[in-house]
Order: sequence, then C-alpha cells, then structure tokens
Amino acid sequence: MKMYTVINNGIIPMIYGVHEWDSEGRLVKEIVLKDSLSENNRVSKMILNTTRLTALDINHKEHKVINFLGQKSLTIHGIPSGKHLVSISISKLEPGMYQKLRFYLEPEGGIFFHTDKTQSSIIGMEFIEFNIENGLEINGHESEKFIVRFDLPPFRSFSFFSHLNRFFKKTGMGRKLQGSFGA
Repeated sequence: MKMYTVINNGIIPMIYGVHEWDSEGRLVKEIVLKDSLSENNRVSKMILNTTRLTALDINHKEHKVINFLGQKSLTIHGIPSGKHLVSISISKLEPGMYQKLRFYLEPEGGIFFHTDKTQSSIIGMEFIEFNIENGLEINGHESEKFIVRFDLPPFRSFSFFSHLNRFFKKTGMGRKLQGSFGA
C-alpha cells in the first residue's frame, strides 16, 4: 500500500499535524489519547505489558479492538518525543462514536518513566484507560491505518547549560564576569 504525506501550512514532515492519505485517497486518521493517571503522576513514557485493547463507545459499551496472543509489550511515548503507534485494528471497529481506549495489562512487568527520569513498576493494575481527544467516529470508510499519539508530559531537560549556570551561581563567578565585558 503506497502512502502519501502532505505538508500542511509549512509543517515539517514527521511532526504532529502532518496528514497522510493511503493509496485509495482516504485520510489516515490521527487520534490523541490522554489520561489523568499519567498527568497526575508526571509519566512521560510507559512500557505496558498488554493482553488486549478495547474501545468504549459513547454508551460505555466495550468493543474488542485486538487480543494479544500471550504478552505484548508496548512502549508508549508522548507527543514531544515524535514517536507514535500505528494501528490497523482500530479501523475494524463497528461504525459509531468512541470516546476511550482501554489497555488491559498483565499483573506485573510494566514500567512508568516519570518526567524526572525516575522509574516505577506497574503492579496489580488491571487496565489503563485513555480518553480519545475530540472522540473518534468510525463510519466504515476509513483508511485501515490509524496513527495513535499519547499526550504525556515531556521529560524535564537537564542540559549542559543548566550545570554551567549552577556552577557560576555557586562560585559567584557570574557576578565577577558581569561587568568585565566592555563597559
């Protein structure tokens, strides 16, 4: 299947907001998932040991998207990383409006990576449920490819310059250098 990428309003390719069409001229839909768990716990990346994925419609009825044979480890990154998941299973949902995706988990083995780059294990959590931003309408005529992005907070950056800044503040050299350049 041949894919076409269109740059919209000067946006750089491979950045959120770029539109793709499949070989039949159908728009490849992008969905953005968000959950309060990752926002409240400042989770920037997840490794989830998933057993199945379901979608919840506007009446809270659960629809199977895919069952993973055995254990399937998914690495989920936030939008700032530029990484996303691609699904062909979402297009197989019955026509309708969907508001959530639910990832069912193995009892152990998942990991949360927090914004400060610390890690915590996911133990005993049955599932993680993500809200679909602006909902998802399936009418049966979509491209079979869906791009799935996760709205997770970015990792905090600890750059070389922050270390230099702390060094100058600690030693007091910043104040000495301040007036020494062309006055």
